[in-house]
Amino acid sequence: MTWNRSLLALVIGSFFLPQDKVSVKPEPPDILAMIKRDDAQAKKLGLAKLNASEQEAFGEALKTAYVLGWESCRDTNVKKAQGLAKEGATAVVSKVDELNGSIAKLRNGMIVEFGLLAPSFVGFGKDCIVFKSGSGHKIWIAGKKAYRCEIIKAGDFVRERSIREDSIDKVIDNGAVIKLSTSGLFDVDVFSRSATALWMPGSSVLLIDGIEMVCLDDGGEIVNVSAIR
Repeated sequence: MTWNRSLLALVIGSFFLPQDKVSVKPEPPDILAMIKRDDAQAKKLGLAKLNASEQEAFGEALKTAYVLGWESCRDTNVKKAQGLAKEGATAVVSKVDELNGSIAKLRNGMIVEFGLLAPSFVGFGKDCIVFKSGSGHKIWIAGKKAYRCEIIKAGDFVRERSIREDSIDKVIDNGAVIKLSTSGLFDVDVFSRSATALWMPGSSVLLIDGIEMVCLDDGGEIVNVSAIR
């Protein structure tokens, strides 16, 4: 019996691959035994037509395919993480679904580990942005601030936004206008001015697609802005 290794990797990897632990090489499970427990699946694959040695060979092929699927998944996530780390790469916008100690799992499947500082509590579904900052990465969380982090798993980039990290030069007219050190002047949406009025000169900000802004040193929300030409 001849098996296409790439096809097996795709099929077996899709059903059995442990997606949340791609950094640790798994021990292949006894997939053949799993199939045997499903009479309909065993019949569909024609296991009854194989003798003992052929079934053993089939089982080994399934284990090999499992490992190939794991390696393919690992390589894909490494490439995604490397892509985010490139200079000028877009930021990843998602929500925090789970916080366990220094590990946060985001809704898009990304997993990050906080550096020396980490929030003790993050409400479920809080907006967050993971972005390149200097030689590493940061994660900004609504209601908190920006924290240094390391990307453990890249996840799916369901929302990518272009970003620019800057600092506040001046807060003008009680938060109606924000002057950034290198990006110019921005008019703040009228409903967000009560928040930006509290922003301080020298604070770090993240400009998102040129139309939104967050203060990385403040526990506020994303505010809508427009560039003043």
